[in-house]
Amino acid sequence: MREAIAQTTTFYMQKGIDFAVLESAQGFARTKFWADAVESIIINNDVKKTYLSLTGNANKLYKAILPDPGANEFTPINTHLQAIKDQILAEVPEVDVSEVMSEVGRTVRSVHHCWRVCDSGIPQY
Repeated sequence: MREAIAQTTTFYMQKGIDFAVLESAQGFARTKFWADAVESIIINNDVKKTYLSLTGNANKLYKAILPDPGANEFTPINTHLQAIKDQILAEVPEVDVSEVMSEVGRTVRSVHHCWRVCDSGIPQY
């Protein structure tokens, strides 16, 4: 767990996210920290994917050691990581796949029709 947290926080430090600042931040400074953290991660998809992967790994390890009292040491950092992840995911626009699903349906019906025609040699409607 320590290694995962160290790897994750090193990545965040490279992106300008310093959790030590968060611990002492109050009010608006805390809100600004969260906003800046999200902005530094959603710069591009590669950074975002790396962030989500590292955070997901750290969270899995955290959950794996629960309910061990030693997990309490990691609760604050895990909470911060998850909060940033939740904000990043909230920034992602909802994708409308209805057109794609409609096209898939037409393609499946077309293939099915072709299969029936090709299999028997006589169109079957």
